[in-house]
Amino acid sequence: MISYYGMPITWPTDDIFGTICILDTKPNTYSTHIRELLARFRDSVQFSLQTLYDAHQKEQAYAETLHTWDTALKAAANAIVVTDTEGIVLWVNPAFNESSGYEAQEAVGQPLERIQAGKHDDAFSQNLWGTIRDGRVWKGEFLNQRKDGSLYSEAATITPVKNEQGDIVQFIAVSQDITELKKLEDQLRHAHKMDAIGQLSAGIAHDFNNMLGGILGASELLASESLDLSEKAKEYVDIIIQSSTRAANLTRKLLVFSRKSKFASTAVDLHDIIEETVSLLSQTLDKNIMISVTNSAENSRIIGDDSQLQNALMNIGINASHAMPTGGGVVA
Repeated sequence: MISYYGMPITWPTDDIFGTICILDTKPNTYSTHIRELLARFRDSVQFSLQTLYDAHQKEQAYAETLHTWDTALKAAANAIVVTDTEGIVLWVNPAFNESSGYEAQEAVGQPLERIQAGKHDDAFSQNLWGTIRDGRVWKGEFLNQRKDGSLYSEAATITPVKNEQGDIVQFIAVSQDITELKKLEDQLRHAHKMDAIGQLSAGIAHDFNNMLGGILGASELLASESLDLSEKAKEYVDIIIQSSTRAANLTRKLLVFSRKSKFASTAVDLHDIIEETVSLLSQTLDKNIMISVTNSAENSRIIGDDSQLQNALMNIGINASHAMPTGGGVVA
């Protein structure tokens, strides 16, 4: 007959892992001392299992955390780039691929400055690197170049990453494409400039109109039959009246252009508005720029606000002239 004495070994979850036991051919040979030794051995085994279990749990939690962060960074709308201390790319997220045009395998292992060669001078680079290598966060804007050669603007934040000893081991750059925002800002500045021009035009035209009124009135008095002027003098007076009338028409157009009243939709002749706008533009644009007009509509009357239509045509003409800074073009 075999004598048996055993104890269960359990996981930290209380599930039975196995049994530790001793056997003997003699019956009832297990003294209290032997049983205590076996219990201590069993406790040692369970402690080892507990240590392994805890390590596994920590490793699993760490892996889950890494997976969560990896998923979050890849899903981020902003471009994220991780580099070493020399600016060599270690990791990029899909948003970087979308904004720059470079795939991850094309970027990793390459200097970030070579991939995104933009329009920055040495002073800009020295300031950037001096800031982050000093352990400080850099914030600013880049004008970078995509893989296809096109330029785009980015607002970026570059943060140094330090190890437990406080040494910088990596840099993380988070950036956002602000190209469209820049365009909107330019349009807003242009709108403010046009508004200022309109206000200035209104003030000048109002004062000038008052002066023209005096000139026209005096000229018409001179042209009256009550004054015995020579034929030559009458010709000069007619020239004054004609020039003053044209100037009055021009100031009227400026006042229409700068008008700030609410929209008033009425029947207007589009051909007339085009001709008036061309007259204004011809006084404004560079003399080397020609203005070509072809009015071919059979029915040119529409319902609209004449000043808003003229403002729109003026903006189109001025924007077209900006595309010809040296002149010599044709606005058609």
